[in-house]
Amino acid sequence: MKKTALYPGSFDPVTRWHEDIIARANEQFDVRVGVAVNPGKSPAFTLQERVRLLQTAVGKEEIDPLSVVRIPGSTARWMKRNGIHTIVRGQRDALDEVAEAQLEFFNTLEFSEMNPIRFEANEELKHASSSAAKMLMKANHDPSSIITLDVQEALTSRLLSQYPVYIAGGMWAGKSTISRSLEEQARNVGIGVKYIELDQVWLDIYSTLDEPYYQWVRQKLRATFGSDISPDGNWVDKMILREKLKDASGHIQSEQLQKLDAIMIEAIEFRYRDMIEWFQGIILIDGIIKEWFSFPRLAHNNILFVDTNESVRIDRLMWRYERKWDSVSREFIASMIQSQPSRDTVSSMVQSQIDDESHGSIEFVDGTDAYDTRKTFFQLLNQIDRYGELRATWILSKLGIQGNMREHLNFLESKYNESHRYYHTWEHIVESLTSLFKMAIELNLSDEELMIIGWAILGHDLEYAVDPKRYRTNESNSARIWVRYLEKYGMNMNYLEDIEDLIKETRHGRVHVPERLISSVMHDVDMAILGSPWERYRIYGWDVRSEFAPVMSGLAFETARREKFLEPVLAQDGKIYKTGFAQERFTEKLVQNVRREIAGMAK
Repeated sequence: MKKTALYPGSFDPVTRWHEDIIARANEQFDVRVGVAVNPGKSPAFTLQERVRLLQTAVGKEEIDPLSVVRIPGSTARWMKRNGIHTIVRGQRDALDEVAEAQLEFFNTLEFSEMNPIRFEANEELKHASSSAAKMLMKANHDPSSIITLDVQEALTSRLLSQYPVYIAGGMWAGKSTISRSLEEQARNVGIGVKYIELDQVWLDIYSTLDEPYYQWVRQKLRATFGSDISPDGNWVDKMILREKLKDASGHIQSEQLQKLDAIMIEAIEFRYRDMIEWFQGIILIDGIIKEWFSFPRLAHNNILFVDTNESVRIDRLMWRYERKWDSVSREFIASMIQSQPSRDTVSSMVQSQIDDESHGSIEFVDGTDAYDTRKTFFQLLNQIDRYGELRATWILSKLGIQGNMREHLNFLESKYNESHRYYHTWEHIVESLTSLFKMAIELNLSDEELMIIGWAILGHDLEYAVDPKRYRTNESNSARIWVRYLEKYGMNMNYLEDIEDLIKETRHGRVHVPERLISSVMHDVDMAILGSPWERYRIYGWDVRSEFAPVMSGLAFETARREKFLEPVLAQDGKIYKTGFAQERFTEKLVQNVRREIAGMAK
């Protein structure tokens, strides 16, 4: 049996260097990863967010996510209290060596039996620090050599307030139309949005961009493919260039295409980063996934794929080309469309990239004229809004709460990130918003219904105490705090009573939930965690246990949780959820999870 060792750090955020040390150390020890609070630093991520990023990272190494622990005070005292003697540290250079020697000296003053083990950084990871990752992100550089795509997305939203998504689809599938509709949806609620069409960026590099860099790019294209691609010696004729890529039979040569990609992909990415610098909000990157498949990485592999019936696409192209030429055959148009990668091909390519990076998602959208813009917008927000701030902004803005939105979000996040919370955090609110937006689509909730439930979700755990004398008043106190806050900032009084009632109805142990749609949805959203995949449910259970640790022993907690919560849930014969959507989506997993947790207690 391997000895237990602690690898502590602030991990703000976790880097490839950290992940390498964890993997190497775990070969020798049973590693605990300790997320420490450093009062001398202002972290980019909350303690809970750093824990979650680390749990994802260790899961990739097949290490138990519950091995990630929080260390709010002295690391040495924590180790002494928990009977762990070995501490793992990483060392990159001479400066690290001096700092680690000093740290070891001070640690041994508190815990003389501490045994430090240092791991030298691999050469290719010596530059990989959390501060370097944040510096690169702030400067809008590529940090992929330092952090994984998962962490890149987290930093992009947290440091830059940018939310990129790649809009993919075939020729005339409706990408531009859907992108413009999404723009309108976002702007209506005060969310910044920028639409970038890669085809236009490509053309701009060929012709209109006059900075020396782009002149150099065009010169390189002329040197590679011949001066005749540039009739006036400046701009590049794309049609002539395209002919240069073909062989005698008219087929694109892969070798020539690779030469073009080597020049243009770098140039397009450079232009893209210029266009988004200092921008805050949603970035819609419109492009065709074909030869230039590296671009989805810029959107963290978050893809919205517009999939449209081939017949509709043919009709659209017929209309376009008949405006240019006297006649064009339907067969010709069909052959153009069929020459492009199919939905299955693209889906497979995307999924392969997602699997390689262990991060990303693809959503399919119907691009016919009758597509549901609202549904697509909700899908988009659920896909890219990692920390829930876009959805919270949408909810708060929709019916006119006044004041600075950033201040409202800061108020909410400060309450939910109090140090004694493990589960009832801002993350719980974000997960609840995800469930709500999915239910809004499936149950066809009106904007008004969605608003009322959304406001209730944002405020339903503002007060959270585990002290037995205060525990049963959490909901009523949360309702009071939130209603007063909304009154202060101009909330429509007509909705306050419903919001207050919904929050109070979330008190666990209530047998009766009013038979109205907003009550049923609120109840199901709050209980959705019980029907989550086991690994997420397991972490949730541990987090709730950690919240109660200051007031009751582990055995007392297990007894109370089993008798007062888990067994009553099972006694409802799997009918705890009130909406058909939640019953179908969560019930089976809920029963499995609860039984598994109870069985674990019995051991």
